[in-house]
Amino acid sequence: MHNNIKTFAKPPLVEVLCGQSFEALGQFAIPHVGLLWKDYQPEYSLFQELPPIEPVIESYEEAEPPSPSVYESFDRLPLPRFCFLETDRRSTVQVQNNRFSYSWRHTKDSDYPRFGAVYEQFLSKLAKLEAFVAETGIGEVTCNQYELTYINFMPLPESDDGEHALEKLLPQFKIGHETNFLPHPSRLGINLSYDLPQQQGRLHVTIQPKEFFKPTVSGIRLILTVRGFPKTPSSEDKSNWFALAREWIVKGFVDFTGKEIQEKFWGLEE
Repeated sequence: MHNNIKTFAKPPLVEVLCGQSFEALGQFAIPHVGLLWKDYQPEYSLFQELPPIEPVIESYEEAEPPSPSVYESFDRLPLPRFCFLETDRRSTVQVQNNRFSYSWRHTKDSDYPRFGAVYEQFLSKLAKLEAFVAETGIGEVTCNQYELTYINFMPLPESDDGEHALEKLLPQFKIGHETNFLPHPSRLGINLSYDLPQQQGRLHVTIQPKEFFKPTVSGIRLILTVRGFPKTPSSEDKSNWFALAREWIVKGFVDFTGKEIQEKFWGLEE
């Protein structure tokens, strides 16, 4: 089912994230964080507190607008997101009371280990959280959504001007072409979404260039995220969902980027 996926010898990836959202663990508290961190040591010796990520659950039904409220009560302050990092920051484990993720990150000493290795690490690290939650009796990790994200940083190829460099990199976007009325924009931000088959989720594509018509430009970020859920929470359906998500991300990346750049800079392997 998930074949004919192109590979690259030197993909422009800077991060690959596998994530899982779940029903909030109401009893998860600050004291649990230190105990949980021990389960990931000594591999993850660094620690950070980050703002929590608000859950974004994909839905195919029209949501009712939230009722206005001037007062919101909390039994306690919301918990932050906790990040455990390897010493070389090559991978991270992030935990909050309704979300878990594992990320591989590019460093000067690490090449992309391929999706299969990242996915296996995700399952291994998630199993530690599930075991901890069960042992401490603070709830149950009941999944309601999976996520796969590829973040690419793509330097603009050499060109006489930034406009043509962008067209080489992203040939679908010939904005400000000589036949158009509008000139080249000073900034560009693009967000697109695509439905996966059988309502299994959506692919979200974000393009974030940085003032690419000025000498200070270094490149653009192409972020591809798939969120959704398979028909059942079984291990087989979970594996198949991540395989489908990877297929859409990689094929979407191929669709968006120029073949000349794929072959010359990223080592496209047919």
